[in-house]
Amino acid sequence: MFALHETTQRRVCRVSFILLCVVPTLLTLAGIAYSNRPWRQADWQRTLAQRFHVRAVLDDISRPQPGVTKLTNLQFADLRTAAPLGSIDKLSFGRQKSRQTFHAEHLVVEAEQLPSLSTAIAMWLATGELEPLEFLADQLTITGSSLRTLQLKNVSITSVTTETHGQQFQLKALDPRGKTLQLALASDNGQLRCLVDAQQASLPAWLVGKLVPGLSGCGDASFQGEISATCENQHTHGKLQGQLRNVDLQTWIGSEGPHRLQGVAQFQLEQLEWLDDGIQVAQGNIKGGRGASSFSLLLNAHDICDCATGPTWGTLSSESEDKLVPFDQMSFSFQMSDAGIAVAGHCEEGALMTFDQIPLLFAPSLVRPVGELVQLLDNRRQPGWLPATRKAHDMAEKLPLPGDEARDPENSRR
Repeated sequence: MFALHETTQRRVCRVSFILLCVVPTLLTLAGIAYSNRPWRQADWQRTLAQRFHVRAVLDDISRPQPGVTKLTNLQFADLRTAAPLGSIDKLSFGRQKSRQTFHAEHLVVEAEQLPSLSTAIAMWLATGELEPLEFLADQLTITGSSLRTLQLKNVSITSVTTETHGQQFQLKALDPRGKTLQLALASDNGQLRCLVDAQQASLPAWLVGKLVPGLSGCGDASFQGEISATCENQHTHGKLQGQLRNVDLQTWIGSEGPHRLQGVAQFQLEQLEWLDDGIQVAQGNIKGGRGASSFSLLLNAHDICDCATGPTWGTLSSESEDKLVPFDQMSFSFQMSDAGIAVAGHCEEGALMTFDQIPLLFAPSLVRPVGELVQLLDNRRQPGWLPATRKAHDMAEKLPLPGDEARDPENSRR
């Protein structure tokens, strides 16, 4: 060993002090100053908007440990309309190996804005390459109108890159009964595909109705089944199969309508296909127990839809149209497309509904025009093929009405 000159020792000590003490201290102070800069919230909000295509507002940013960032009271809204999409009370994120990890304590999503949220997700997936991520949430709350909510727990979302460089997301969550709900979301070549597996878990019909036309009137009924949808070129084509339990019939036909239909029914939907906001094909059956119908609805079924009547019809025809007619069973199947709607009764002697096991009303023998369904439910004895009400026209817009060259359904038989 050799001894350094005293001057050299001083230089080595000074350089070591600068490199090992001064520089790390300055870097630490700079990091603290940058992390606590007054405009850091605006920077984060701008970064979130550019990356996720949502308008973000947050209260605080902190770094509880190296490599982990925590955002407090994060609220996000539609980038164009500023309509609220949801919020996260506390969101922590960091990196584990090559995967970005996120953890939220409570995620809240607005059901009314689910279409806007889907658009934001589609834009996010279509802009550049995404790294694998894992998102965990202790609780997810989906809020709707009339104080309706859906609570899901133990939510996990993982992403992988497909062989064609697309993105695929898998979501799993537990419903209030502890049953597993699964959702798969895939983006590839500008096409967004979604599959909801609710065969074990159940979803409220009011939530399904936000995405599937024709089901918004099922209210607090529960849905079990599968939903698949494909979004491409700003058009959405979807399919649904499953069962709706405990459908309130009055809510289904509309509480503000001219008719009354009391009772609870089960809907078995074997096939429901839609394009954007309109139904293309619907097939299934409806079965209900004891209930009551206003005579005006039965009279519409006879006069407009050409439904045959049972032996007791003569005793009812003199009743007021507003009076309720009881029935002990209602059961029928249906097929609906732009060619028309066909109905078959499954009660006693093939009736649509019975009272004291005596047929009350029979299904029409011919395929009927789809527009008659609107007249049946909303007709107020007005001239024209549709009642002059907003409800009737909104209903018609969702039905598979025939084209200009559609054949006459009177010439078609089931």
